[in-house]
Amino acid sequence: MFIVPTIIGTEPSCSSARKKDVERNRHSFPLTKIVAVLLFIEEIYNNLALCYESQEFYLPAIKTYKESYATAEKMQDKYGILHATRGLGNVYAIQDEEEKALSYYQKALSIAQSIKDSLWENAIFCDIAKVYDDQGLYIEAKKQIDLALRYAPSNINLSPTYFWKGSILYNLEETDSAIHYLSRASTKANIYTKASIYQTLYEINKENKNYEQAILYNDTALTCYDSIQKIIHHTEINNLIKKHSIDIYKEQITTNKSNIHYWWISYNVSVYLYCNVYKQSQ
Repeated sequence: MFIVPTIIGTEPSCSSARKKDVERNRHSFPLTKIVAVLLFIEEIYNNLALCYESQEFYLPAIKTYKESYATAEKMQDKYGILHATRGLGNVYAIQDEEEKALSYYQKALSIAQSIKDSLWENAIFCDIAKVYDDQGLYIEAKKQIDLALRYAPSNINLSPTYFWKGSILYNLEETDSAIHYLSRASTKANIYTKASIYQTLYEINKENKNYEQAILYNDTALTCYDSIQKIIHHTEINNLIKKHSIDIYKEQITTNKSNIHYWWISYNVSVYLYCNVYKQSQ
């Protein structure tokens, strides 16, 4: 069975975590100075863990998520615990340690259900579905993705969730239903998700010998991949420009330090010579 392609580092997710979680935390308990400091530390740990994860430094990411978890636990901050627990699940899932990933996702889901946050429930059900899909447990994956849709808030973009449901249905060889959900996903999907959607629709139509339609989907997928390559190329150029600017700045600092050092030596030599000449004149 064809496995739906995804682009490393840009894999579609069911929904993004709420950016207002920190604000919620601040209103969920008295904001003493100690709590304010702990919230700040927790936020630093979370951001640092995400950076490690994006750079594929998985061991530091795990360690930092655990630090974040411990900090959140001191405050009994459920959103902080939830974020760190799901983060650990994500890191283990990326490394194909499915059992550990599922364990952390289940813990995160229990917390999300206890605080009745449907956005987090949607995201975590989708996480679990993806793990089962990777394991080839497509029926279980379908149950989980159906739960993700059931608990999804009415005001979020469901394109990524529809994409994963379409992918799972395709793996179950329910091609008509797969086409339906993949088509729904394409309406509001980002460029990365669209590339995978059109690639999958190409594969389905090729297998069904709808070659004319398959070629159209393939052309659209290639257009998406070209756009992604341009984005990546633009990002790489920006990174090179930043690196070059930093190198120039470092060189200027080194030059300035050298100039100061040279000036200081010259000054001392001048003072020394002046003193010697003065003494001799006396």
